[in-house]
Amino acid sequence: MIAALVEQYVDDTSPDFAILPSAGSFKDFVKSYFVGTVASGLAYLAMIQDGYQWADHFENVAGGNPSATRAPDFVFTGNGTGTALVESKGTRSAGRATFDSTVEAGYLGQVEPHLGHTVNGLCATHGYAVGSWLTSTTKAELLIHHTAASTVAGNGERPADPSLEVQRHNYATAMQLVHGLALAAQLRQGLIEYVPPMLRFEWLGRTWLTRLPWASLFHLYPSYLREWRLEDFDDFDDAAPLPFAGFAIDEQIASSVFSYFTDADRPEDTRLAIEPIPPNLAGEARRSYDGEAGAVFPDGLAVIGWENPLFGSRRPRGTPRWWNRVWWNQESRSFR
Repeated sequence: MIAALVEQYVDDTSPDFAILPSAGSFKDFVKSYFVGTVASGLAYLAMIQDGYQWADHFENVAGGNPSATRAPDFVFTGNGTGTALVESKGTRSAGRATFDSTVEAGYLGQVEPHLGHTVNGLCATHGYAVGSWLTSTTKAELLIHHTAASTVAGNGERPADPSLEVQRHNYATAMQLVHGLALAAQLRQGLIEYVPPMLRFEWLGRTWLTRLPWASLFHLYPSYLREWRLEDFDDFDDAAPLPFAGFAIDEQIASSVFSYFTDADRPEDTRLAIEPIPPNLAGEARRSYDGEAGAVFPDGLAVIGWENPLFGSRRPRGTPRWWNRVWWNQESRSFR
């Protein structure tokens, strides 16, 4: 839905990102939704460019300043980055100086009051207000107000571990996109009791997982209908083909998440050890489909435009696989 909305109103020929003048015809409620959506996306891209790998909405995590009346939009964490709070702002009408004041006020009123307080067991050490100034129709700008220095930078201490709770909610959101609400809800609660079968395919030299549609059950693996009770598949939409913009998750990362959160007896002090996707893979994803949809993010989430007819025989072909803690192949660390 977002892709269909944004692609019509963003300049995709100039090297500079800009919103086209035609976006001025939106009704009032669509204008604010459009600007807020684009601004949040740009804020996310800015943060992962700065080395953060995992994020979630602030309201999904516990903590912060209990006496504060306002809150930031997001919490970001990464390997060695500490916990950062982020407020996103956007405008298509205000002047640059006026909007810069708005961004500064967002930092002072929504981010700074929570700094030094615990967020999911870790101190919120620093924060950002990322403003997307989209008024220009030739070149958008990011106006950023941020903490002068964080308590984890340059003081000789061991780099802070990433926030487990932020990682958990990050992957709940990712799994909701990849598979649906049922799997995401289990992650939100902190314990996975059932991992549905998924479709496994190769891309960019890595293995990925995505939703397994009913059509694939009949075409790729008819024996599932004999080996599994029908109710085992009640999470799936009936006969829905894979969409043009399909979400997928790196299999290695998904296996680590499933292994961790299906273990009800894991020690409380254990970490969710995940090696983020290498930055160079993002460039390979953009080039792999000749400018069509293709994106990979540090947490392992990918968006792949695999049903564009221009891809032809290059479109990935998948096979159904399921994950079970007892059956999991520890040597290959993959789905069976």
